[in-house]
Amino acid sequence: MSQNNNTPILANIKNTNKLPPIMEWSIKTRQHASRFMDIGMAAMLILGLTAVANGMHEVYILNLSEKDQWTFLSLHAGFAWTIMTIYLWKLVVRQKKIYHYKINRTFETQESQLNYSKNSELYI
Repeated sequence: MSQNNNTPILANIKNTNKLPPIMEWSIKTRQHASRFMDIGMAAMLILGLTAVANGMHEVYILNLSEKDQWTFLSLHAGFAWTIMTIYLWKLVVRQKKIYHYKINRTFETQESQLNYSKNSELYI
């Protein structure tokens, strides 16, 4: 019996890349569980908001001069701390990754890339 020339030879590695995939899908998810990092970032955010509240209290209610104000819990340091914490929380801790899977008759492939939303392009 002779083999039909139209059927692909699966053992040939050169031809396997040209086979159409049987299944192909993509998912977008976080790479790791972030519950503990979320708790830490929330604590950092509370510290920054506390500094903002203390700075506003010192500047606008007590009318203290700059030399009498706290350095660490000042209004400017609180704003910087809060903005930095939100930036890190959004772009580092909550970063998502896109996984693309493809299954052929003889092998499977997995590709991944970081997901950059349109909002995060403003920060980079």
